[in-house]
Amino acid sequence: MSVLLLARRELQRNWPRFLLSGSTIASGVAVLVASDLLSRATTAEIARIEEVKAVTSFMTEQMNVGLTVIGVIISAAAGLLVFNVYLMAVHERAYEISRLRAVGMQRSQLLRLLAIETVGTGVAGVVAGIPGGIALNALLIRLVVETSPMFNRFAQPTLSLERIVFSAGIGLAAVCLASWLPIRRALERSPLASSYSVEEIPSVRDDLHQLLRSALIIAGLGAFIFIGKPSRWLFPPLSDRINVATIALWVVVLFLTTPALAGLASRLLRPVLSQLLGICGRLAAENLGRARGRVSRTVVTLAVGTAMIVAVNGFLVFWFEELFFRNSTQSLLERPAVGVFPLDIEAGLAGYEDLKSFTVLDSSLASIEHAAGAGATVVEMYFTIIPELSFLGHQYFSFILDPEDIKNSGDLYFSFSEGDWEHALPIMKEGCGLLLTASVAGKNHVNLYDPLTISTPRGPLECRVAGIGPTYVGASIVSTMAAGSLQLGAPVSIVVFPEQPDQLPLLRSSLEAALSGDSGLHIIDLTLMADMQREGMKSAQILMNSMLLLAILLASLSALNMMLISLRERSREFSLLRAIGATRRQIGVVITLEGALYGLLGGLLGLLTGAGVLLIYILIAGGNMFGFPDFPVAEAAWNTLEATLPSGIIALIAAPILTSLACLPAVRSIAERDSLEALRVVEA
Repeated sequence: MSVLLLARRELQRNWPRFLLSGSTIASGVAVLVASDLLSRATTAEIARIEEVKAVTSFMTEQMNVGLTVIGVIISAAAGLLVFNVYLMAVHERAYEISRLRAVGMQRSQLLRLLAIETVGTGVAGVVAGIPGGIALNALLIRLVVETSPMFNRFAQPTLSLERIVFSAGIGLAAVCLASWLPIRRALERSPLASSYSVEEIPSVRDDLHQLLRSALIIAGLGAFIFIGKPSRWLFPPLSDRINVATIALWVVVLFLTTPALAGLASRLLRPVLSQLLGICGRLAAENLGRARGRVSRTVVTLAVGTAMIVAVNGFLVFWFEELFFRNSTQSLLERPAVGVFPLDIEAGLAGYEDLKSFTVLDSSLASIEHAAGAGATVVEMYFTIIPELSFLGHQYFSFILDPEDIKNSGDLYFSFSEGDWEHALPIMKEGCGLLLTASVAGKNHVNLYDPLTISTPRGPLECRVAGIGPTYVGASIVSTMAAGSLQLGAPVSIVVFPEQPDQLPLLRSSLEAALSGDSGLHIIDLTLMADMQREGMKSAQILMNSMLLLAILLASLSALNMMLISLRERSREFSLLRAIGATRRQIGVVITLEGALYGLLGGLLGLLTGAGVLLIYILIAGGNMFGFPDFPVAEAAWNTLEATLPSGIIALIAAPILTSLACLPAVRSIAERDSLEALRVVEA
């Protein structure tokens, strides 16, 4: 009972710290909850029909995976914040803990006391995070609906018990792991230990040695990437593993260098800020170089948010613009086409609302072929889900297409990096032939003309790799000879290529006239549909950025938490400044400037980290996942960075503003002391 009373007293005395720590855990839990709701809300209602499910299920899977990864990273960042705060709190309570141990408190009792505080913080964060996730989901949906003409209708799925347990587990694990080392330090403390220990500040020589070591490692990475040109000789799945290892090394080196960077920034900024703001600027710059551990952890947490904004946006731009649409954009310029769909694509998700069927009936198909004429290429589109052939995850769709139609359509659906039509056509006409990206071939450990067994509703089916190369949006292609085993019905759409590009307007007019009596079918230029897909990518970016901004807000909470504890430790220092004549405004300038410097350093580190992650990924992967021959790696990297850096710069600008605003409550707690009170504190 006495342990519970002590825990309650600590909660009442330092409730801002517990509130902010709980809020960081709640934010991570909220993102995990919202990611599940949002991903299912996108397709839960429209995927009522089996054919639609084959086309859209990958959206749920990939969005869930992407948003969940963001949620886990934000939860990890929250754990880092809690670790920082608990480490500082244990340091601050060192004298109290020593007294408790001196008067007879056993290690087991101290452990229970700290565990109650830790678990209580985690449970409070989880309890607040679950309804917070529901509210965040509603807010994000509203944001997307207002900014996107495509994502204009969402379902309202119920929160799954599995996701509640998963989110709660991640939240509690984050707070428990984060508090393990601080609790261990508290337990190992001798009852007769002194109240405080002074953190040793590394020398200039130590900082330079650390920076030199990091520079040598980064130079080695640069030599491997820019001189070794791995995109020319590394292929999936080996390239994926090396990419992950290289990115991990880059991130670890930068983050381990953060203390030295903080010291370097402190020394470089001291004369500049002294010139601009006098003693206030000098003090703020010097404080950046003190207590390197806590400063570094706060800066790293800020960097995580900015780095993720740059990296996630960059990945989306690279995948869509440089990979998914590379062949299709040029191919549609050379060989334009129109698509016939059983729904209004231009209506966005709302087009699925009253959809009863997602197929083109035989009678309509006959009308389309008659209107197209003998010279046009009419491609019947079928979709299915084959886990072995999934390009992303396990639910990415595959095409079932006639090989002659693929050949006559130009490079829109497939182009060879390995193989040719002379050998591929016989394979695809005689049996189950496959056209795969290099990534899917690597995943299944097959090469050109190798056999590959796939899963079908009628059991395993042996197929053969007829070609490897870039496919339309990365989807694998199965020849129509496998249609019986895949139990396909009517096609879900029809794409028509005119014999000559300039015949497209006439072709469209003929199709509109032929299908005027069939209100269930809609005609759209494929070029326009590609533009709409790009708009959908922008909506995904808005979604991701909205969640990633939470990471920066979390770090701002960390800055506030750190400043509150740090200012209590430095109360005599600030009291002395007030006693010798420092004004409230000057104290406020020092504190807010410190917060802004944390944000600026974190934003710069995050921008550098995110840009580096992006460059490493592109320069190692190149176009090898799709199998693009002669992929312009340098051009793709530059185009991606050019499109991505503006969002990173916005995050860089926002970070110091948010952290300085977050320090305002701490300013009031110190700056409002009058000089007489300050003098009494100093004398005490």
